[in-house]
Amino acid sequence: MEDMKDNVMITQCRNRFIDDSQLSYCRVRVTNENIDKINKVSMFFNRRRIGTNLSALIGSEIYLILGGGVRVIIDRENVNTNWFETDWNMLLHNIDKLSYKKN
Repeated sequence: MEDMKDNVMITQCRNRFIDDSQLSYCRVRVTNENIDKINKVSMFFNRRRIGTNLSALIGSEIYLILGGGVRVIIDRENVNTNWFETDWNMLLHNIDKLSYKKN
């Protein structure tokens, strides 16, 4: 019964975090190590991996748009200036805290 309460709380917090992340973006430098993390962010927000070939962008700085799923923008000029920037490490930390744990 306690596990069920925990799952409900995690689900509510997870949904709130996803809602609060609308109209925000995150700046990321693409590295081999970050490709898995970028896909982890995408899986958290919209249950699928990034469609962009991230390997071709290694060494580049990209912008992950978090609202309405995760989209990749390469050119800073295409990022809406009204959106909020989210810290990459804080985003990963929050996703780790709100991800479902397998027993």
